[in-house]
Amino acid sequence: MTSESQPTPPAITISTETITLGKFLKLSGLAETGGMAKELVADGAVTLNGEPSGSRGELLHEGDVVCVDEQCARVAREESDEGGDVFDEITENLVTTDDFHLGKRGL
Repeated sequence: MTSESQPTPPAITISTETITLGKFLKLSGLAETGGMAKELVADGAVTLNGEPSGSRGELLHEGDVVCVDEQCARVAREESDEGGDVFDEITENLVTTDDFHLGKRGL
């Protein structure tokens, strides 16, 4: 079977911009445990975008394709309904240590 006739690998959705290869292997089900992920990478059984992967800590981004033997999975980003910056929304009402020392104790 040629690569042209290969189906698109299933998309595994992540909520962050990047994910480590080890975490993605577990999330996608390509590895059952972190130890198994480490072993698969060390044995050369894992490819990233068609190239052998050398590190379980390698950062993956949207669109990357990870394969273990003949099983593959593609990194996909979670779509946000709001389109805003989640970090700004989360930190909007945080009180810093400087605020605390200045007597601003928040809400």
